[in-house]
Amino acid sequence: MVLRSMKKHLWIINLIFLVINLLLFLCFSVYTIIGSKPFGDFITDKDIEFQFVFSLIYQFIFFAISWIISKVLKKDLSYKGPDVIKLIPKPVILIVVVIIAAIIIYTSILKMSIMFLIMCIVMLFSILIQYGIIKYFRY
Repeated sequence: MVLRSMKKHLWIINLIFLVINLLLFLCFSVYTIIGSKPFGDFITDKDIEFQFVFSLIYQFIFFAISWIISKVLKKDLSYKGPDVIKLIPKPVILIVVVIIAAIIIYTSILKMSIMFLIMCIVMLFSILIQYGIIKYFRY
């Protein structure tokens, strides 16, 4: 009975990780954009490198916890399991693609660090995956 109740609410953990990921993405991207030219000139490559490493550590922690949750729920999240991207509504995917395109254009015009671009793409892709996993765990 307790295990069934716990299984029923484990998707909430992924929701918490999704919110944290969204906040980290907003914090890192807004800080970097505001701190770079033409808005400011206080962001350094070390700042971007720290954000990149921090976001990668966060992504590994998220994927480890999702793996543990998938084992508890006995749901397959491996490469041969369900395609969680198919659970995401098309407008959400379109919004993420537009944001990624805007970031690519912004970083190329202002010649910003490639680490910032990679960090944003990884975080946005992770946000999509988290959203799909939440839908998968929930139903």
